[in-house]
Amino acid sequence: MPASILVNAMLGYVQEARAERALEALTAMLTTEATVVRDGEQRGVASERLAPGDVVVLGAGDSVPADLRLTEVHELRVDESALTGESAPVAKHSTPLAAGAVVADRLNMAHSGTLATRGTGAAAASRPGPPLNSA
Repeated sequence: MPASILVNAMLGYVQEARAERALEALTAMLTTEATVVRDGEQRGVASERLAPGDVVVLGAGDSVPADLRLTEVHELRVDESALTGESAPVAKHSTPLAAGAVVADRLNMAHSGTLATRGTGAAAASRPGPPLNSA
């Protein structure tokens, strides 16, 4: 009986270690990269390395890496369906809004986790996106 308990404990440990390695590998593959302008040059930066005020460049197909205040927009549309329930991508602009606007009406913002579907834009990062492994 004690031998079977020991074998069971060892198998459990090995399986848990493999599962942790697999989760780490998946997390590494899902890391979002943002295109930022630093020192006058565009470069790729991991989204968790964004700092408030960083200038982020968005284009069609880019995942929005953080909450962004749009400063320049050229026909930019963002799919916010996960956030607002809208079925069509939302046209964005860079005009400041009145304080207290609800999330769905913040057309001068691009929110973390949404997807740019058309056009281009530049924006200032408000805050870094949430870590992928947060619970």
